[in-house]
Amino acid sequence: MRVSALGAVLAAVTAILLGGCGSSPDQDGATSTNPTTGDAPSSVPNTPPLAVIPANNHVTGTYPASCVRPQDADPKLPVVSCTPGSIRSDVTQTSLTTTICHKGWAASVRPPEAETNKIKTVAMSAYGVPATLRNTARLDHLIPLELGGSNDESNLWIQDQNSSDSKDRVENDLHAAVCAGTVTLADAQQAIASNWETAEQHLGLRTN
Repeated sequence: MRVSALGAVLAAVTAILLGGCGSSPDQDGATSTNPTTGDAPSSVPNTPPLAVIPANNHVTGTYPASCVRPQDADPKLPVVSCTPGSIRSDVTQTSLTTTICHKGWAASVRPPEAETNKIKTVAMSAYGVPATLRNTARLDHLIPLELGGSNDESNLWIQDQNSSDSKDRVENDLHAAVCAGTVTLADAQQAIASNWETAEQHLGLRTN
């Protein structure tokens, strides 16, 4: 009887210790996951979590009335309050091979041109871009489709025309790194949403 009782005590203590080792949501030091995608959170510091938009191949959302940036703000970056960036719910770390890393996938989820032309007009007005520049203004996915960016208005902005080639290169480099497994999807998404100009340096893909 004494051996049995001791065994029961040891089992109870073991269960308590093991239970205490698990992480729980919303506690310091815990590792939580995105409740929609199941992905681990990004390690990019001081950045709010990105909104997860239900998978949709059409433009969604309502654009703010005004997104005019302060005079001292970087013209190559969007106004965060208007364009924080958002991601698709169907692109996760575990779905890479069937989504963004599958050839032709990004093109297959791009919205119809009629929809992008319409939101471009609205975005140009919000960002204070003159209508005379319509032919040179570029509607851009802040988080590109090739990194799981959504088609929601929160991820669409009027990009500075002088930086489009540079941002395209960053997008391609991050896409390659994610598909190669050297950078996590969440880190790439958060880094390019936070500041596409420094995303590669932050992720260790470039040194300057």
